Amino acid sequence: MSKSRNKQVPKDGAPTAKRARLGTPPSSEDDISDTHEENLSQVADFETGTEAEYGIIEHVSMKNFMCHKRLEFNFGPNVNFIVGRNGSGKSAVLTAIVVGLGGKATATNRGSSIKNFIKDTEQQAEITIKLRNRGLDSYKPEVYGSTIIVERRLKADGISSYKLRAKDGKVISQKYAELQQIKDQFNIQIDNPMSILNQDTSRNFLHSQDPKDKYSFFLKATQLEQMSNDYANIQQHRDMMQNTLSRKEEILPELQREVFQNEQRFKDLDSIQKLQKKREELLHMSAWAQVAAEEKVLDAMQKELRQEESRTPKFDEKIEASEAKVASRETHFRDLQDQLTELGEKIKELQPQHAMAKAEMDKAKRKERDVEKKIRSSQNQSRSLSADKNDLQQRISELKNSARRDYEDERKKREAEIQKLQAHIQAQEAQHSTVEQDLKQFISALDRAKEQTYGLKTRDADLKQNIDSKTRRIHHLEAGRKDRLKLYGDFMPNLLNEINKASQRCMFHQKPKGPIGNLLKLKDPRWAIGIEACLKQLLYKFCCHNYHDMNILNQLIARFVPDKKRRPGIIVSAFQGQRYDISQGAVRCEEYPSLLDMIDIEDPTIYNCLIDQRGVEGILLVESSQDARNLLRLQTPHNCREAFTLSGDQVYAGRDQRYYSNRYTKARVLRGDVEEDIREMQCEVQLLQQQQKDVLQQLRELDTTIRQNEQQKRRVQTQRLKLKQTINQLVYDKQQLEAIEDIPPVDVSTLEEEVATLDREIEANQAVLDDLGMLYKEIHREYDALKQRFSELDEEMKNFADRVEPIKDDVLTASAEIESAKNHLKHYTNKKKEHLDNLNVLKTRQDRHAKEVEVMVGKAKQIHPERVVTARKPQNIDSEIDQITKRIEKEQQSKGDPEQIIRRYDETKRSYLKIKKELTMFRRFIEKLDKLLEVRKGTFLVLRRHIALRTKHYFIMTLSKRGYNGKITFNHREAELHLTVQPTQGDGMGSQDMKSLSGGERSFSTVCFIMALWESMETPFRALDEFDVFMDMVNRRISMDLMLAVAKEQRMRQFIFLTPLDMSKITASHLLRISRMPDPNTGNQSVLNFEPVNRRNDGDED
Repeated sequence: MSKSRNKQVPKDGAPTAKRARLGTPPSSEDDISDTHEENLSQVADFETGTEAEYGIIEHVSMKNFMCHKRLEFNFGPNVNFIVGRNGSGKSAVLTAIVVGLGGKATATNRGSSIKNFIKDTEQQAEITIKLRNRGLDSYKPEVYGSTIIVERRLKADGISSYKLRAKDGKVISQKYAELQQIKDQFNIQIDNPMSILNQDTSRNFLHSQDPKDKYSFFLKATQLEQMSNDYANIQQHRDMMQNTLSRKEEILPELQREVFQNEQRFKDLDSIQKLQKKREELLHMSAWAQVAAEEKVLDAMQKELRQEESRTPKFDEKIEASEAKVASRETHFRDLQDQLTELGEKIKELQPQHAMAKAEMDKAKRKERDVEKKIRSSQNQSRSLSADKNDLQQRISELKNSARRDYEDERKKREAEIQKLQAHIQAQEAQHSTVEQDLKQFISALDRAKEQTYGLKTRDADLKQNIDSKTRRIHHLEAGRKDRLKLYGDFMPNLLNEINKASQRCMFHQKPKGPIGNLLKLKDPRWAIGIEACLKQLLYKFCCHNYHDMNILNQLIARFVPDKKRRPGIIVSAFQGQRYDISQGAVRCEEYPSLLDMIDIEDPTIYNCLIDQRGVEGILLVESSQDARNLLRLQTPHNCREAFTLSGDQVYAGRDQRYYSNRYTKARVLRGDVEEDIREMQCEVQLLQQQQKDVLQQLRELDTTIRQNEQQKRRVQTQRLKLKQTINQLVYDKQQLEAIEDIPPVDVSTLEEEVATLDREIEANQAVLDDLGMLYKEIHREYDALKQRFSELDEEMKNFADRVEPIKDDVLTASAEIESAKNHLKHYTNKKKEHLDNLNVLKTRQDRHAKEVEVMVGKAKQIHPERVVTARKPQNIDSEIDQITKRIEKEQQSKGDPEQIIRRYDETKRSYLKIKKELTMFRRFIEKLDKLLEVRKGTFLVLRRHIALRTKHYFIMTLSKRGYNGKITFNHREAELHLTVQPTQGDGMGSQDMKSLSGGERSFSTVCFIMALWESMETPFRALDEFDVFMDMVNRRISMDLMLAVAKEQRMRQFIFLTPLDMSKITASHLLRISRMPDPNTGNQSVLNFEPVNRRNDGDED
């Protein structure tokens, strides 16, 4: 018996019939497998015949499912055998069909959760099932085509998803409800144990001897149990409706009495209604009186608005006059500017000529000076030659006039003098050596003092630089105490302010975020140095959503960051609204925290940026450097790449680990107590200043020592020089004495020749002097002309410059006049703006009051459509209304509130009539439901009897094909089903119970029972796992023939048989496919290679 299911209705509105149609054989493309994937199906020759058009399985593929890395099957339309040894994974095929078509894990008897079906070491599995979708009973053929592809993906976290695709692969739906409609349309019963009979169900069925279990199995297979449950559920709802009906029938008389009481009170309301009518008339008058009062206020507002509007032309006249004055002053200002520009252009034109004239004049002056130098040089040479000539002539005269003297006594005196000079020279040289040694000592002392001075000056410069650096740092920290943004640079507050303004002007697609360090909060300030050492310059960077925003931010940075300052970097990454899921990649360590554990980050963009740019999810924080080294070398925590210590040292993971020390001792931006840092820095500055004072004192002492040594050095050098001069003079005197010899006769011819030579040189030098004199005169004339030209140009430029200054004064005056005129214009413009703003306020107030009046008129019309003209004030009318209201209240105290009485009467009456009508409808519905349910239950009994009778006959018929006798006995009252089988006909033995049969006989009998149940089922496919495992050869052959005969008779059904036994004797065809599983492999196997069964027997089959 099939479930009720949705039918596809053609466009003409007629329901389609659910029956098998003649189908076309599949094309060769459907039967040829991809060379890159495993296909365990064997394709046989095609045969014509009827076959199912919808609901059967054409293809199943698995990926990372159970024990299979990848496995695929192409199924034939009728009989399919899957052959493989135990352990080869045959049963995974049936499990994949159940799970892939939406079955629960418990329905497979293979696990309690779908994640148990994922192959070890894998994170997800996929199942793809192709269902045939042809004929008139196909499901949405215009959407899916001739094949519906069902995909289910299983994940290790227990989550699964569906995709329903058309034949061309297009995703149509991802909802389970759509899959359920498809199963209902095709009558696919995944939870029916007879539709897919797995090993555990088959084994339990074979071993179970309880008649109640067999009867329950019969009910589930034929869906009679589902029908019974549906009828029971209907009966339960019918009883609930009957109880509701009874309760409402009990309260109906009481409600009827309440309606009668309210009706009596309603008839006693005449006097109150007259007062209410009078009050209603007064309410009408009050509403329109209030409208009239507000209309008077509106008239006053309109008068005030007209007076204010009359002032507008006066402001316009003042503004026009001011604008004309500004325009006049600006014209005069531009004229003066033009004059300045004209003079500037003239000066600019003269400047090259002036510069060239100056250069030429200077060049001529230099040439004149060069000639003068040459003239003076020639004159000096002439005087020198003349002096030499006179000396030679005097010498010649002396030589010629000298007489020979007696030189012997002179020689002896000369030798004595030479000996005396030699002794004096030796004494002076000894004293010179002593002085030279003293000089070397003073020079060495000076060099040492100067070297010490250089070292101290270098130290003083370093201390000064360090003091300046720390002083600037103190100012920086003091500024950061008031504004922590200044820790990232003095420019940072102004830059962020400009970013906010640009964001308000919508210049950015999304406002940049940064600096990153300002968006972090430390949970423990002790880790400030370590975290800064890890993130480094990343703390100073900004995050931008795209490159457009980056370009805008770069322009702002260029404006606010000085040239010599480091510019903050920019990271471009699309902003996301949620954080990355780092549960799989984050470091795990119970003993030490990760970097992310020590910081608070509210912004997901900054959180994701730190992961992308620095990989902070894999960084640990370990206090001690030694602990960090041991941890990352010996037993590196999961997903840990590196670690940082409290002092900022960096340690990389691995046995050949790298270690880098941090050179900073203080955190610069991620600091906790700024005051403490300022105090420490001030102490350091004081210490450095004291050191600088000591260095300066040492420099002063060294300077005194150097001055003293310099004086001693100069004194000794003077003494040494005097000694050297004395020694040189003595040596010269000695040499002069030693050079004197006996004078031979005088020969002056050589000297006379030298005189002649000097005469020639004097004449030549005089000729040169004459030429230079002429050249000097020519150059001097040229210089005078150039000087005159330069003076003229210089005078002309001075004249232009003198004219510029008065014009500049006029420009300043004109500029001041423009500013004054603009201030007047601004004053009147502001006044007009205030006037217009006031005008807008008056208009707004008038419009608002007009709308209020309009609303009041509308409300008054709702109260009374026609205007009520009255001279009475609203207060007087309201006073009268109050008096009438009090009279009505007195009446109501005695008789009750009329509105409440009317409302209660109306409500109770309508409620009574409604309940009365509903009760009538409920009675009719329950009566009709009882009749229908009685008919359905009778039909159910008839149907159960017919299905049981049909099952009995089919069971007897299938047993007879083996030569067995048997029967099925149904006890519907006790819910029991008894099977009795006599294995051999005519042997004189009585029928035997199933438990007394052999394993093969029991298996064959069970197959016959299954065939009988299949005859009563309408599912498009049936699957049976290891049906012949306990049979002998004879029973197996007969069972096989029996199942093939049944399948042949039911071409519109699909059969899938799993067996570990050899099927080589069965010939494959279009209607019968045999697929062989590869033998179990204990090693790692990622791809299943196989050979079709009949490839070895028939080389022509593919």
